[in-house]
Amino acid sequence: MKQTVIEKVIAFAAAALITAAGLTSCASKPTQSGKAVSVSTRPSTATTTRIPVLMYHSILYEKGNILRIPKEKFETQMKWLYDNGYHTLSLDELYDAVSGKRPVPEKSVVLTFDDGYGDNYTNAFPILKKYHFKATVFMITSKIGDARDNYLTAEQIKEMDANGMRVECHTLSHPNLDKLSYQEQYKELSESKAALERLLDRKVNYIAYPSGKYNKDTIKAAQQLGFKICFKMNGGAGSVTDSRYEFPRAFVGENLHDVIKIVQPQ
Repeated sequence: MKQTVIEKVIAFAAAALITAAGLTSCASKPTQSGKAVSVSTRPSTATTTRIPVLMYHSILYEKGNILRIPKEKFETQMKWLYDNGYHTLSLDELYDAVSGKRPVPEKSVVLTFDDGYGDNYTNAFPILKKYHFKATVFMITSKIGDARDNYLTAEQIKEMDANGMRVECHTLSHPNLDKLSYQEQYKELSESKAALERLLDRKVNYIAYPSGKYNKDTIKAAQQLGFKICFKMNGGAGSVTDSRYEFPRAFVGENLHDVIKIVQPQ
């Protein structure tokens, strides 16, 4: 039996409604409140070779000290990263990226803190947890528990390390490594690494050269001790093609523009 024109129109309209309903079910998802929210039907797979590593020190106001950032300014920076879709990589994830074991998603950033100040625990740690950000503290191990100069305690280090803010090596006493003999450098690296491994009961695989100072003997000692990535300073973003023993980091001040300039491709 041939369909009349009206029957054809009705059939076409019904098919269109069914198709639209199917698309709607894929493009939206009800929340507990009953409101539909958009759901991406094609998740982003964009990748990059660029990996900004931000270097902080103390999160505490001190007039005229560029190594100290007020807590409020630090939170402004973290909020901007969060609001603009950035996510953090752990150093293990960074290692996998530079080793070619995993791609680097766009808008990846690595957060690091040098020296191990107590305010990393009291001020930075809660903010990082608020935004679900990972980070790493590079600890001067001879300063653990130094209350006079407000360094992290052993208990604070263990708590942070177990909750997304890992603690790694920043030598024993924070010397300019390039001024030391090979034997002296080896001692600075090995004793610091061993102290943290005893405290944390795990392998310590990463080191930041104090003040970014190093030479070929530093790299030799780091390789002998099995460090996976060693960080220097250069002011710009790193790349998956950079040397694992001379990986760049960028110093960050209190100005939000500093962060934006580093993390956004030029």
